Amino acid sequence: MASHSSLYHVALSHYSQGRYADASSALAPLLRTDGADADALNLAAVCAYRMQLHEEAEAFWRRAIAARPLDAGLRANLGNFLRERQRFTDAESAYRDALAIRPDFPEAHFHLAAMHTRAGRWPEAETAYRLALAAHPDYAEAHNDFGNLLHGLGRLDEARTHLERALAARPDWADAHYNLGNVLTASGRLLEAESAYRKAVSLRPDLAGAHNNLGGVLEALGRCEEAEAAYRSALGCRPDMSESCFNLGNAIYEQCASGRWDRLHEAEAAYRQALSIRPDFPAALGNLGILLKEHRGRLSEAEALFRQASHIDPNADDARLNLATTLLRAGDYERGWPLFETRYGERLPQTHIRPPDLACPRWRGEPVAGKTLVVMAEQGFGDTLQFCRYLLLVKAQGVARLMVVCPPALVALIRSMDAVDICIAQADLHALPPADYWCFMMSLPMLMGTALDTIPAPLPYLRPSRERVAFWRERLPEGAPKIGLVWAGEPRPHLPDRFGTFSRRWLDARVLAPLAALPGFAFVSLQKGPGARAQIDALPWSSRPLDPMDSVEDFNDTAALIASLDLVITVDTAVAHLAGALGRPTWILLGSNACWRWLEDRDDSPWYPSARLFRQAQPGNWEEVIGRVAAELSRFDAGN
Repeated sequence: MASHSSLYHVALSHYSQGRYADASSALAPLLRTDGADADALNLAAVCAYRMQLHEEAEAFWRRAIAARPLDAGLRANLGNFLRERQRFTDAESAYRDALAIRPDFPEAHFHLAAMHTRAGRWPEAETAYRLALAAHPDYAEAHNDFGNLLHGLGRLDEARTHLERALAARPDWADAHYNLGNVLTASGRLLEAESAYRKAVSLRPDLAGAHNNLGGVLEALGRCEEAEAAYRSALGCRPDMSESCFNLGNAIYEQCASGRWDRLHEAEAAYRQALSIRPDFPAALGNLGILLKEHRGRLSEAEALFRQASHIDPNADDARLNLATTLLRAGDYERGWPLFETRYGERLPQTHIRPPDLACPRWRGEPVAGKTLVVMAEQGFGDTLQFCRYLLLVKAQGVARLMVVCPPALVALIRSMDAVDICIAQADLHALPPADYWCFMMSLPMLMGTALDTIPAPLPYLRPSRERVAFWRERLPEGAPKIGLVWAGEPRPHLPDRFGTFSRRWLDARVLAPLAALPGFAFVSLQKGPGARAQIDALPWSSRPLDPMDSVEDFNDTAALIASLDLVITVDTAVAHLAGALGRPTWILLGSNACWRWLEDRDDSPWYPSARLFRQAQPGNWEEVIGRVAAELSRFDAGN
């Protein structure tokens, strides 16, 4: 009869070759007695586990522990088995038993840390990871998982240190390079993150998450073609990865916004593929809705998508805001204005609209006769210039004192309105006298029940000072009709230019050069800033407009200059609203996916009766727009 030792080694040989049933047969004679050897029982447990005989595996491990109760390794093995079976409470108990025997057992501390992490017990998890690393300072797996925990807790520098320690111990570990890339991305160290992700995919070309996140970094760096390739690599690894389909759609859409409009259908197809994999994907529904608004006649499809996204995630403020602006663009003000209140929702990713620090309550339409009301300007200059018209209606409700808080550049102009008693800049909010109510300026259309046919348009509702108008008229050329030009808006570094939201509204001065070269007109730049000056200087001498903007101090000055002109030609900027508010003839150049306030398929604006709208017929095609404007300008009569 074979000895105990020889049978055990035969079983061990079978096990090492993956012949678990043969190993179990060889061990059988050793397991029949109550005094069976703990090592043989442990090996039998492992073989049973490999053959998915889970009850037998647990029984063998418990017998092994009974045979050798002070063996911490056996208790840890039982803990690992119980963890795999998702019996987490029992697994945690087994690890604690192992540590009671051997307090410096790094693997038990490591697995106990994972138990704490899973249960959301972050301080206990951190303690367990630190004990594991104290016992085994080069424990790569513990450094990696501890780094991931610290990343989740927002402690990015510490997370990076531990992930770098993991890689020092295991330089060829793709997962740790991937995790380091995630931490570097969260830290804004995008070029380093790119290197980490590239290392990860070089070690493991099938690591879909690393390809996907590499794409995200490249997209954030403005390298959308490379991002597209990375997302396609992710999908090559995992074709069912809805996130990569969504990201691929974004990367292609960004390229469209930079001029590749022929690929718009590809972006749409990528979003639809993401939704075929995951129909309840609110972000994909939302971005597909935004894309559909690029096309004339698809507004109702976009509305349906935004409604679906809002239904799936009632907390998705971005979907509700997109639904609001889609309804407003369609002229459905009754449903649009209430939803537009979502614009200051705290869950919006880039919102900068916050309620003011005032002791009084927010005005929600209560009677205000004899009361003091504070109206807070919000968002851009143009928004304030468009909606300050409502101050006249508010005052007409009997408000005793109407106070307005707005950007410094608008204070003088808003202060000159008859309805306004006090106007201050945001920085001086603390100096306001006590008030009964406050409200946001862009909430006034809802509070006043504005419908498409009741938009208040008493032009002009803004008036510059006579002195400044006289000042500018003396400095402008006489004779030829004077045409103001604006080709770009104010940079908004606090807001992302996603899919060219802002930059697509704007032009380079060279695009307007055919207008500025037309004979018989005096063209005047209304564009302020060093960038504008550089663009003007780059134009041929014959196409350069007069540039008086160095002498313009604020919007009151700009208003006086506009009042001295015969016509303003502008892209969608604050100047469009200012010229419209002054009642001056204004031609507004709009992209194909124009802002909601210009409605749909109209060449006029109920907000500004003196305005004409020149829309792109095709996305990105400004040349055709400028051609139409030039043709109309040749027929322009400054006297009418």
